[in-house]
Amino acid sequence: MTKSFLKRESNLPSHKTCSYRITSTALRIETARKTPRLESRFAALEHKADRIIEKIITCARAGREPKLNPEERRDWNSFFYYQWKRVPESMESSSTISNFDTTLHRAINAFEETLRPLTQSEREDFQNPATIKRMRQNAIVSSVADPGRRVLSEIGKKGLGILITRKVKKSFVVGSRAIVKLTLPGRTHLSDPSVEVWLPIASDIAICLMPGPPWERLVECSDDRHIRHLNESTFKQSRIVAGRSRALIASLAGCY
Repeated sequence: MTKSFLKRESNLPSHKTCSYRITSTALRIETARKTPRLESRFAALEHKADRIIEKIITCARAGREPKLNPEERRDWNSFFYYQWKRVPESMESSSTISNFDTTLHRAINAFEETLRPLTQSEREDFQNPATIKRMRQNAIVSSVADPGRRVLSEIGKKGLGILITRKVKKSFVVGSRAIVKLTLPGRTHLSDPSVEVWLPIASDIAICLMPGPPWERLVECSDDRHIRHLNESTFKQSRIVAGRSRALIASLAGCY
């Protein structure tokens, strides 16, 4: 950690008008201020994504690629990225969130070593459960709002594989972890060509990020094992799963 990650303290007002924010191991004590709500930002993105998803579904069922234009592909990349990181399962896997007490303790120590000792009122605040709860929520909001440019760059390099099943008795399930990542042992980075990242968008259609240039490819599923493997992975990685068939959900539950 370097000083550039720390908010410089200069003539701070009383602690009652300060807010505490933590990002990774950086503690910020700053004048309280309102931050723009993310809901409107995500609502606009989801509105664009709805049209793109409808286009993909319509084209896939007609047997052709959707041929997204550059703007649609950028919007799709952003939607895919935020769908991946916004769910509770993804947020809780973040070390900053899952080990928040440890992260906070380290950040306080770094703040005192780099800038100044905490005041008595600030130290009392950090012993207040309400303050810690609010800081943890701030950390979640900051993490969700992070544009993740490196991840978006990797997503933008991938092709879109559109898998469709024409079999009436076969379907994809959806889970509370909307994006399902399939990896080999020791090979988990998104840039690895063996990594598969899936998003079911309908009971008969799922999208996969594929290695190679950002082209589109429609694939009609001829092997039911692919659908079963993806459904089992969705079930395993999610807390809540929904599907078109009660029997399908029951069969997945019987495996675990």
